[in-house]
Amino acid sequence: MKKLLLFSQLFLFAMVVSAQWTEVSIGNGSAPISVLYSNNIVTGDESVVVGTAGDGIFRSTDDGVNWADISGNIGNKTINFLDGAETIYFVGTQNGAYLTIDLADYMDNTGTGLTSTDIRFYGIGSSVAGEHIYAIGTNGNGLFTSENMNGPWNDANSGISGDGLIINSLRGYYDPETVTYNVLATNGGVYFSMDGLATWTPKNNGLTGDALVVTEAYALGAATVISTHAGLFYSVDFGDTWVNLIPDIKINEFLMATRETGPTFFIFGETNMFSADLLNWSPILMGGYSSGEVIAAAVNTNYIFITPANQGRDGNSGGVMYKAPYNMVVGMDEQMAEVDAELSQNAPNPFNQKTEFRYNLKGNGMVSLKIFDLQGREMVNLINEFQMKGTYSKSFDAGHLPEGVYFYQLSVGNETVATKKMVIVK
Repeated sequence: MKKLLLFSQLFLFAMVVSAQWTEVSIGNGSAPISVLYSNNIVTGDESVVVGTAGDGIFRSTDDGVNWADISGNIGNKTINFLDGAETIYFVGTQNGAYLTIDLADYMDNTGTGLTSTDIRFYGIGSSVAGEHIYAIGTNGNGLFTSENMNGPWNDANSGISGDGLIINSLRGYYDPETVTYNVLATNGGVYFSMDGLATWTPKNNGLTGDALVVTEAYALGAATVISTHAGLFYSVDFGDTWVNLIPDIKINEFLMATRETGPTFFIFGETNMFSADLLNWSPILMGGYSSGEVIAAAVNTNYIFITPANQGRDGNSGGVMYKAPYNMVVGMDEQMAEVDAELSQNAPNPFNQKTEFRYNLKGNGMVSLKIFDLQGREMVNLINEFQMKGTYSKSFDAGHLPEGVYFYQLSVGNETVATKKMVIVK
């Protein structure tokens, strides 16, 4: 009887694992899928949006069970890029840039000044002053910027050349007390701008061959992480040096999903994996999926969605994608990796106006440094970003706080590292 029970349990487990991924139909399915997108983990929008190479845009609000055509009056239905949430979406097509605020009426924001209308990115970068800069990335003619979402567009390719003019992604980071920068992922390497997208510097030291095909970049404060066709890399010196986190694999999609416990990172391509700290990676279970390389993916609260490479931008067959329950794929006990950290006493202390906090991270994690008054009220949120292991310092100007006793607290992930006391004397 015990053997029979054990066999039954193993059989059921095998059935669950092998049947995780199921095929999803989006309707007529005549055009290959080029883009999968979801932003619900950040915004609460539960929808999943699909862009196709010829049939426009489809949206599901019930985890892929039903789909609605939301192409509206969009002028070109070959979709290269999607970004947004709720009812507001930036759309890049093979012939123009569009914006919708109601999923029906699409404003053609191609404007004037572009030398190519094959749009691979349309969104927002960071200026030195913290203001929005609208940006368009093209397929071969580089980057264009404007103060207005519909142009006129100005050439922003100073420092960019060759395959760097094929734009894959633009990410910005803004902190008025430390640094503001933008990072550009291209087919010709990675570029950094420290002056609000005005000029660009290639930062490809150690990146060769397929590693120069950069599919995505994330600006995470002091750390920058890029995915390439030759692995995953990170830098803590704005691209001067790169450390190879995962070598020798082709990555087509690199996603960061933010939850209450902190971010979870996903890579999809020839190999599919996830991580809570960028250092320790686990394979995504692919039971029931046998269609090979993944070219596009999206993650929402309940499911992970993927589409095979032969369904992508250059595909020649009907649109097909698959989904699997999030918890079955990445595990029920997803948590931030434990990070050993140390918080030093601020110096000077007591102090009149300025002091400095120092701490050491022995692993990667989502870091928070907050200041509280004696009543436990949060007064200042000094740091709230993902950081790589290392020693950090943060200066603080308390000119706006009255004198008295305060507490500062360092947290990594959802764990409090330490709470210490400081005194302001005026």
